[in-house]
Amino acid sequence: MAEEIIQIKVNYESKDIRDLVNSRSKLLYIFVIAFILFLFTLSLKHFLEENSISYYSIFFIISILVVLILSHYIVPKRVFKHSKLLQEELTISFTNESIKLERTSASQDLKWDYISKLVEYKKFFVIYDTKYTAISIPKRFFKNEQEIIAVKNLLKKNLSNKNLKLLKN
Repeated sequence: MAEEIIQIKVNYESKDIRDLVNSRSKLLYIFVIAFILFLFTLSLKHFLEENSISYYSIFFIISILVVLILSHYIVPKRVFKHSKLLQEELTISFTNESIKLERTSASQDLKWDYISKLVEYKKFFVIYDTKYTAISIPKRFFKNEQEIIAVKNLLKKNLSNKNLKLLKN
């Protein structure tokens, strides 16, 4: 039996899903904002040259903004609402041999060798067991900063630098 180093209990909320989605889509927001600015510039140029305003361009810009704002809140809430697994309490145990994930309906023992990548973001850690599947661990569930530092030290000890992307303190 592996010695448990740190154990946390995670109760996800829709805001955790929103934070994860938004941390991964900043590039998309940059492109959308650049596109909106481009359309706005075209509309302004048209207005100055023709002395009229292109209502279609303004409607299009406003529509994109509304969709972005709604998707920022609605999509994560829907994902959370329709996932029974995300609604169950998750116990995560960081040990010398693995990361154990336990729920009422399922459990998983991720040996360190099977973790393809671990990335730290401002509000959470994301553990990838494949290129496309991951689990998010919000930092707010750790008891204190010392517990986060202890987990980071365990990660550094068990994962290679190429598989580990931690924030600089």
